[in-house]
Amino acid sequence: MQPVARVLVVILGFGCAAAAEQTHRYRDADFAVSPEAANPPQDAPWRHVILPDQWKPDRPGESGPGWYRVTFQVSQAGREPWMVYLPRLREGGVLYVNGHLLARVPEPDAKTWVRWMRPHAFPIPPDDLRPGENTLHVRINPANRDRIISSIHIG
Repeated sequence: MQPVARVLVVILGFGCAAAAEQTHRYRDADFAVSPEAANPPQDAPWRHVILPDQWKPDRPGESGPGWYRVTFQVSQAGREPWMVYLPRLREGGVLYVNGHLLARVPEPDAKTWVRWMRPHAFPIPPDDLRPGENTLHVRINPANRDRIISSIHIG
C-alpha cells in the first residue's frame, strides 16, 4: 500500500471510530396513543417500552396513532452532522426532531400496500438540534398491520 493510502486509511478509521462513539442505540422509548397530528403533549399518557416494540400483539386493544419518544443529548449543536437510523420501520411513519418534521416514510393506505424491507436513515438539519436535551418523535399509523418499530440509532 502506498504511504498516502495508509495515511488516509488511518485518518478515515479514526473518523469512523469517533462517529461510532457518538452514536447511541436506543433500546427503549416512551410510547403513547394520541390523535395529535404532530408531537403529542408532554402530559400525554406516556409509558416506557422496550425496543423493538410490536405494538399490535403487545397492546391489541389500543387504537389511534401510536407515538414513540426518545430523548438524546447534543453537546454542541450545529458543529457535526447528526442522523437518525431505523433498522426497521416496516410500514412507514412520520419523524419529528424537536417539533420539526424530519421525514415522512410512506405508509399503507386503502389504495397502496407498503412493506419496507430495508433500513431508513435521515440526516438531521443542524438548525433543528439544540445543545442539551433533544427529542425524537416517531408516529406509527394505527392502520398499519404490524405496527413494529426497531431500536433507534441517533448520532
